[in-house]
Amino acid sequence: MAAFSPEFLNRLSELGNEYQRLSEEHEQLKASEASLRNQTLQLKGELQKVQEGHSELLHENRSLIEKLQKVTEEQGNLEEEIRQIQHTNATLSVQLSESRQETLEAQEKLQKEQANREAAVARLGEANDKLGLEIAELCEKNKSLHKKRQDVADQLRLTTEEQKKTADQVQALLTEKRQLTDAKKQLTEENRMLGVRVRTLTAKNKQLTEEKRQSTQQLELKHDEEKHKYEKRIKALEASRDEALQAARTIEDEKARVEKEYRQAEETKRDLADQITELQQKLQDSMTERNRIQDALNNEKNLVEENKERHRIEMEEALRRVAEQQAHLKESFAVDYRRAADEIERLTSEKEKIVNLIVDFSDMHGSSSSSESPGGSASGTMTPAGSPRKRLPPQTGDHMGDGTNNNSSAAVVTAATRRVANRIIHLEKTLRSLTEKHRQTMEEKENLEREVSQLEHQQRQTNEARRQISGQHARILQGIRELAEQANLSQAFLMGRGRDFGRLSDSVSSSVYNPEGGVVQPPSSSYPMKVEGPPPPFLSSHMTPFRSDSHGSFAYLPTDMSTDAGGKSSTTSSDAGYGSSSSGAFDASSAFEDIDSMVQ
Repeated sequence: MAAFSPEFLNRLSELGNEYQRLSEEHEQLKASEASLRNQTLQLKGELQKVQEGHSELLHENRSLIEKLQKVTEEQGNLEEEIRQIQHTNATLSVQLSESRQETLEAQEKLQKEQANREAAVARLGEANDKLGLEIAELCEKNKSLHKKRQDVADQLRLTTEEQKKTADQVQALLTEKRQLTDAKKQLTEENRMLGVRVRTLTAKNKQLTEEKRQSTQQLELKHDEEKHKYEKRIKALEASRDEALQAARTIEDEKARVEKEYRQAEETKRDLADQITELQQKLQDSMTERNRIQDALNNEKNLVEENKERHRIEMEEALRRVAEQQAHLKESFAVDYRRAADEIERLTSEKEKIVNLIVDFSDMHGSSSSSESPGGSASGTMTPAGSPRKRLPPQTGDHMGDGTNNNSSAAVVTAATRRVANRIIHLEKTLRSLTEKHRQTMEEKENLEREVSQLEHQQRQTNEARRQISGQHARILQGIRELAEQANLSQAFLMGRGRDFGRLSDSVSSSVYNPEGGVVQPPSSSYPMKVEGPPPPFLSSHMTPFRSDSHGSFAYLPTDMSTDAGGKSSTTSSDAGYGSSSSGAFDASSAFEDIDSMVQ
């Protein structure tokens, strides 16, 4: 019984308490492991969300790249069309540069238009998908309008050449009229001289009767010749007047056609203005849509940045918690490992002590049994005095109690040994499982760190792609602004050309042919169509000046060539500014009366 001292039993109870404590710590480790696993699953869920957000960002980037490619192609088409418009504008500018006054007016109008549209240019955004087609239609209409203008210019040039020829004929007729006036004066003087001669030679009338008859015959022949000549000239003048009337009707038809084309040009100009207004509205809508998309993109970018910052903070917090938990687990594992090793060592020493105690107890129990058997026989037969004594009955209950105690102690020791061995095995298994879990935790930590680094790298690539897209958007906006400026320049240029064409049509329509006098006169002024200063090239190339009045202005007449019977050029109209007659027409009857009086 000495081997199973209370200290041993207390030690066994302490071992049981230690085992219970270790079990509780093991449960705590399981709970911490479960919490760590939950945190790992949470981190994996957050990582999956981050990956989904990254995939959405990649999809958005791909869509933006596709939109950028479309915008780039559209920009190339627009640049090609703008180059065509610039080529057309250059051709028109070369034509307009021939007129200094019109160029100054166009520049003033352009400056006004530029000043009025400077605020609108900034609001112009990227063109939509139909902008290229509409600009192409505008270019085609511009080309057709330019072709019509070229045709009108050619027709006006031909008309001007005809007017120049008519002006030459007018000059020839005026020269002929002066010659006829001189001849009339000469004939009047000759008539006067003949009258004096007749009065002087009255006395010699009888002698000169034959001479007078011959002279009369000669004069009659001459008169007939002159009359015939004048009749031919009158017929030529009438033919010239008919041709002038025909030319006037042609000019009226041409004027009507030009007015019709001008109205068509005005309608085309209005259509162009409406289309330009519609394009500006579409550009403004596109700009609004682009601003809305840009705002949405900026908001999305801010949200992504906020989510990125929040995910980064959460990831850092999770990594910090994981690191703290790993450090705590390492420390607790090291402490538990040291405790388990100490406990194993202590239990091993206790086991050895128990085994030694069991061996000693067995040896001691065997020796005590062998030593009690002869003493008992002696005490049963002999008394201390040497007399025989009665054998006392053996204390059966005591011996049975000792055997029971020995058996129970051996069972307790065996059970304790078994429990210690099981505890040692359990601790070894726990140690191996903790080591495996620690290794798995380290692997998961490495995987998380690797995924975090990949996410950071992908985020950097996304930011770089966004910066590139932002730069491309800025370049596209700059190109669209330049296209808008060029479109405004083209619009102002087309409006200036329309005004030039309107002024030309007004100048043509203001010329009225007078069929009575054969003169081209303005309807509401006392002198023909005036242009202050030198005439514009597109007018001077189609209208011929025939005089300069006191105001320092030029008058322009349409021309038409006609030839009289004698092969001389004659004009279809007379200039009222020379003052030869009130109507400017040749008076044939007065000429014949003068000739008759001269003959008489």
